[in-house]
Amino acid sequence: MPASSLTLLADSSASTRAAAAAASPLACAAITSPIALASATTAPAPSRAPMPSTLALAAAASDPATDLRRQSPFVTLSAANGSRSPRSWFRLFSAADAEAAESAPDPLASQIFSLGTSLKLVVVDPTNAAVYGRSVLRLLTLVTQRESDYQSLQWQYRRTYLNLVKSTAWQESCWRQFIRVNGRVRFLESTTDDVGMMQVNRHVWRGFYSIPRLEWDVVYNVGAGAEILLRLMSTADARPSAAGGAAVTDIARSTYAAYNGGPGAFNRWRRPDEPAQARAIDQSFWPRFKAIAGGQLFDILSCAAHWGHH
Repeated sequence: MPASSLTLLADSSASTRAAAAAASPLACAAITSPIALASATTAPAPSRAPMPSTLALAAAASDPATDLRRQSPFVTLSAANGSRSPRSWFRLFSAADAEAAESAPDPLASQIFSLGTSLKLVVVDPTNAAVYGRSVLRLLTLVTQRESDYQSLQWQYRRTYLNLVKSTAWQESCWRQFIRVNGRVRFLESTTDDVGMMQVNRHVWRGFYSIPRLEWDVVYNVGAGAEILLRLMSTADARPSAAGGAAVTDIARSTYAAYNGGPGAFNRWRRPDEPAQARAIDQSFWPRFKAIAGGQLFDILSCAAHWGHH
């Protein structure tokens, strides 16, 4: 489907949610793209698959024997990586700290937490949509780059990973961390307790991530979602035919299916008997991914107006 004629399929189910450094070519391609907010038909927020399958991912993530970085051709494991603390880079800092940006240990992290500060409690509206869109685009890009560097993601997969993070955030939240309810700012939340820009489920990931920070810290939320996506992308199930030359974009489709439906859903989009609800979700994601990969973005306000409707 041409990116210029996107048709984002509606989801009839309940509305819920399951980079590069500025100097690098990957970052420049994303960050310098104009925020031409393309008019595209927007779809409701995707629905989550049954909880147990996603819980299985959480259980696997906690088991050192199933460290997905050690199984993956996507990630280059160095001696430094092997000895590194399992704590994620984004957990080491708090965007709530007024001096977080200045105290960050490297320039990329400094930029990320500065953006987090500028987006704290910001609700997108007609008066700030253009600036907000540029800030979120840059945040998603830099967080993806920081995660790629931290996990030593191989270069040939970095562009796909960047597009995956950006399109997942579009699909899940319309690039929003905060909304206004009855005149008060609060975090975006689905009916199944998925929260924030990446719609990370507070029950599934309790004990792995700080729930208050998932709710109120946009950098932490995006970092968690990006980390989960990379972990899923790095599994063998995400690339069943990659050795045979399958398009790397197929890996992105499988990764999002698992992000939404749990580890058992990696290849559901390939199956002719895929349930209608899951098919609607996967068909909604795919044109969004292609639009992002083609350099197009979207009207955040229009997307937000349709989020959660069915």
